[in-house]
Amino acid sequence: MEHWKTKLHNKVRGYRWEPPVYEYVAFGPPHAPMWLCIVRLQGAEYGRGDALTKGAAAEIAAQRAFQELVRMGL
Repeated sequence: MEHWKTKLHNKVRGYRWEPPVYEYVAFGPPHAPMWLCIVRLQGAEYGRGDALTKGAAAEIAAQRAFQELVRMGL
């Protein structure tokens, strides 16, 4: 399993950007919530993911943010 949060953190650190900001929102029924995580870099949204746990949602969001940076040529 790749650790996308770590990879993303190291990538943005290389640009001397502020560390990624992770925002979490629970949704769904209280007995079985899902988690949405949004990753912001320099104040802009770069990725989001949802999963059964906060940690899994954060990894998905970090992976998408990392891939977006690569797509942008950064």
